[in-house]
Amino acid sequence: MKAITIALNLPYVEETKKIDRWSTELLFKTVNALVKSFGEDIRNWWHTAWVLHVEGFHEARLGSDHVASTYKHIEAHMISSPP
Repeated sequence: MKAITIALNLPYVEETKKIDRWSTELLFKTVNALVKSFGEDIRNWWHTAWVLHVEGFHEARLGSDHVASTYKHIEAHMISSPP
């Protein structure tokens, strides 16, 4: 989301510069803005990535089997319908 936001020069880029980081609020605002341009798939991909990041990485509550199956799903979807 960060790279797309920067490439499209959305207003959130300036906000991140002011606070010197990407806050959770700015990331979710970015997703909402991108959904308007690219459709709901963006939100679905973001939600999946967010859950993997928070629950799998930060909280370590997801088993490797869940992470692997989710990754395979994402990879298959991205190959069949690139953004």
